[in-house]
Amino acid sequence: MLPDSDLQLLSGRRCLVTGGTGMIGRQAVRLLCDAGARVRIVSLDRLTVDPRAEHVVADLTDFPRCLDLASGMDYVVHVAGIKGSVEVTKAKPASFFVPLLQMNTNMLEAARRCGVRRVVYTSSIGAYPPAEVFEERMGMDGPPMDLFPGWAKRMAELQVEAYRIQ
Repeated sequence: MLPDSDLQLLSGRRCLVTGGTGMIGRQAVRLLCDAGARVRIVSLDRLTVDPRAEHVVADLTDFPRCLDLASGMDYVVHVAGIKGSVEVTKAKPASFFVPLLQMNTNMLEAARRCGVRRVVYTSSIGAYPPAEVFEERMGMDGPPMDLFPGWAKRMAELQVEAYRIQ
């Protein structure tokens, strides 16, 4: 839950939520709408998760489309991913790794070019090495649990850091 002071800052702000129909995205959309933000959801799913939000069906591997989506936004909450089991990601790794890298690069660069004030990015537990207990700040020693998608999420974490210190 966000503090009331943070929620008040979101009132009237334009927020783009990539992957807004997914498990994490739906919660972000609800919180933002409840805070009075003007929310645009982008997803490949043709679902309406909140009638207060604008729903857009779009492919984030299309950079010009990402520029259109980020234009005029104050915030981008980038939680988009590609659905699939660990077995499928092992059988068809390029179908996950390549588009994830492209989506992350496109959205981060579109946000930069469009002057978005802040980007929030979520990684994945699959980006971290297997562990008995997951700690708040885990290291990156060893390969990720979910190899190809995990590496793509790790690369996005580095991309976010690079944009932050630019």
